Amino acid sequence: MNYKWMFVFGLLLSQYAATAPIPAQKADIVFKNGLIYTVNPQQPWAQAVAISSQNIVYVGDDKTVTSFIGPKTNVIDMQQKLMLPGLHDNHIHPALGVFFENHLVNIKATSKQDMLNKLALAAKQHQNKGWIVAYGLDSTDSPDFISEKINKHDLDSIAPDKIVVILSRDAHTAWLNSRALDYFHITKDTPDPETGKIVREMKTGEPLGGLVDKPSINVLKQVLESSPYAIKMPDLLKEAIVRLNKLGITSFVDALGYDDIIKGYHDLETQHQLTARVGIASVVTAPDFEQTIPHFAQMREQYTVTDKLYPRWIKVIVDGNPDDHLSYLLKPYNDVNQVGHSYWRPKTHNAMVALASRLGMTTYSHVIGDGAVHEALDAIEASQQTSNKQGLRHVLTHDFMVSPSDLPRFNKLHVIADIQEGWLAPAYSGGAPGSNATKYLIPFLGKERAYRTLPFRALFDANATLTGGSDWYYTNLNPWENIYTGLTSKDPHIPSEAMLPTHTLTVPTLIKMHTINGAFLMYQEKITGSIEVGKRADLIILNQNIFKIPVEDIRKTSVLLTLFDGKILYNNYRTARVSKGYDSEPRA
Repeated sequence: MNYKWMFVFGLLLSQYAATAPIPAQKADIVFKNGLIYTVNPQQPWAQAVAISSQNIVYVGDDKTVTSFIGPKTNVIDMQQKLMLPGLHDNHIHPALGVFFENHLVNIKATSKQDMLNKLALAAKQHQNKGWIVAYGLDSTDSPDFISEKINKHDLDSIAPDKIVVILSRDAHTAWLNSRALDYFHITKDTPDPETGKIVREMKTGEPLGGLVDKPSINVLKQVLESSPYAIKMPDLLKEAIVRLNKLGITSFVDALGYDDIIKGYHDLETQHQLTARVGIASVVTAPDFEQTIPHFAQMREQYTVTDKLYPRWIKVIVDGNPDDHLSYLLKPYNDVNQVGHSYWRPKTHNAMVALASRLGMTTYSHVIGDGAVHEALDAIEASQQTSNKQGLRHVLTHDFMVSPSDLPRFNKLHVIADIQEGWLAPAYSGGAPGSNATKYLIPFLGKERAYRTLPFRALFDANATLTGGSDWYYTNLNPWENIYTGLTSKDPHIPSEAMLPTHTLTVPTLIKMHTINGAFLMYQEKITGSIEVGKRADLIILNQNIFKIPVEDIRKTSVLLTLFDGKILYNNYRTARVSKGYDSEPRA
């Protein structure tokens, strides 16, 4: 036998097998004649996509995709519209966003007197079993809205016979009247919180009504669960997710989780109504982490749904806001001779991250000051030297201030920087036209530090892995308006000058943050985040090509169609037929 010819014949046979047409399975949906940005560097652009059941089975050209078309295939002519992977919002509070906007009283104001006038009107118009719960104040709108500037006597003068709770726009601050303080059992004997503060009368210790961070969040949680304003958690979440889907968001991290949030998402999934992939970061604090981290690890085991629901993060609030002097800085504030403080001692912080790592829980740390970032990175570095759990993708979210010396540590330690590019807008916190969040910080931080806040370009240049989140309920939910701000450092709704033009990012970078990088943060990059064969069909079609249009028009982007797991959830695209999907289908 001539082994040489056997070898040649085998080689030819293998080459034929590699190039011969393979009978294609018929697809459920085929998209053709499109501009498909895949976020796959091996094949950045395509014309057509074929989907069978939940999965993408073809990405390529219009000619080849015809072999996937059968008599039952839904063929959608994209008419040269842009398709992207479904978006990830890696920092969001869906239940609270809906709760604030649809169920509480908005008293956004520009001064203390303006606020009191609106509260008085609300007291007349809203009869809710002796309660008024309002929100919308922000210190960038007026210096009157710092925790010490509103007290229980101000609120008693408007509604002494009602339980009055006012929440700041970010819910990190609350103001209570006397009846509310009594109802929530906040007295002079209530211990000061380890995370935040209770504003008190200096001599007597009596609470004056202002609450910051932990006590404010505790009040909000009780309002949400057991007040006349309470709404069932699955109902809030479902209402929110429908809204997210219409904006093209198919995956997100709920960044303020606890037991009821986890159970609420799980209830939706058991009812086949969870139309997004969800990660949950559940809150732990320094006094309770030794109990709560094992508890949430057990919740993870009980409530994880593969490829759908991941309660595998713990939310670590390291510090607070600079205008309350609660941000932890490396150098003192300009207006007071102090650096603020971390809500954790370094030894405790290290122990917390080490425990989380041993149990396979990923830390998701809220950091504002550069001191908080430094401490969090130190704790993660220490855990990586001792823990046998490798590959955890720890996250620092916000990254409002970062010391230049700490920028390269994100890449070195494989720590993800989750940023809010919408915060580059001068009035990102809802300020009036002409407001400028950076200038507002100058009295606290000094000009040089104020203009180093939101160092998003610097993190990118330091090769940090960037992801993006809206931080809705606090700031703008719309991802296309936030992307516009990330490109321009301008407000999307009102005329403005660029606030921090050297801190901006590019369209491809911002899209990557909200697709494949977001999927990486959620440990799901093998199933979504890019348009590739074998991945889930989480896809969106836009009304315009954001790569080609003038930058000023990007804020006008809208979603025409959203698919999740191969099912059309939202359809404002007239040439598309709606396939059978989830219980509540949108109009066709």
